[in-house]
Amino acid sequence: MTVEQLRYELQARNLTPLGTAKPDLQQALLAVVTPLPPDQPSPVVTALGDAAELGARPRTSLGQSNSAAELQLQLRRLELEEKRLEAAERQYHLEATERKYRIDKELEAEEKKQQRQHVLEINRLELAAQTDTASADDRHQAPAFRIDTAVKLIPKFNEHDVESFLLSFERTAQLNKFPEDKYAAILQANLTGKALKVFTELSVEDCQDYPKLKEALLTAYAVVPEVYGKPFRNLSKHHSETFPELAFRLGVQFRRWLESEGAYDNTEKLRELF
Repeated sequence: MTVEQLRYELQARNLTPLGTAKPDLQQALLAVVTPLPPDQPSPVVTALGDAAELGARPRTSLGQSNSAAELQLQLRRLELEEKRLEAAERQYHLEATERKYRIDKELEAEEKKQQRQHVLEINRLELAAQTDTASADDRHQAPAFRIDTAVKLIPKFNEHDVESFLLSFERTAQLNKFPEDKYAAILQANLTGKALKVFTELSVEDCQDYPKLKEALLTAYAVVPEVYGKPFRNLSKHHSETFPELAFRLGVQFRRWLESEGAYDNTEKLRELF
């Protein structure tokens, strides 16, 4: 019971306590409801006369016992109610603490989740940027060279004019920017007849060397310097041929002759040739 409740109970019985502290009030209230020995004075009132002055009525033993039992029951109920309220208050604080802990954990988990999502988004953007850069680089790079595609661009092999075929092959390769180390591989795919036999008789190293393969083909078809020199010397104008056309044929045949002799870019050999 609280101090106010104890005072109220004492005042309801027209009694004045000797003290104001809670233990004093409790002792005074218990003294009223508990019979005292005949030789022990009551701590609640100073004397019977004082009680009479306060207007206290004499109580019978039976009435006093009933009142004491009722008061003890009320005190017990009040104590139980106080304990229940204290327990409820402790439970409330405990639940509040648990709720706060759970909310803090949820906020922490949500914050970590957002941080992970942020990191993942940054990684995704970096990967996308790298992919775009790689794609751009791939677009700017030239397509991979394919021999089977290059072979389709080469003219059909002509055994009757091997030199013209080789010149046509070289011009096509230069215009399409074929790798020079692939010339031999592209050329052998177009060879037939005697030229293919020459190719198979060469060593593996020579088959991969275009200058050696070309030289072997020209030798096999007897394309020697005199083959170019004699037609150049015997070249004459056709009846329907114009002079510019004749000059072009002379220039081509003359160049072939000098190149076969190794004199086209060599002044000394050119002088000796003439």
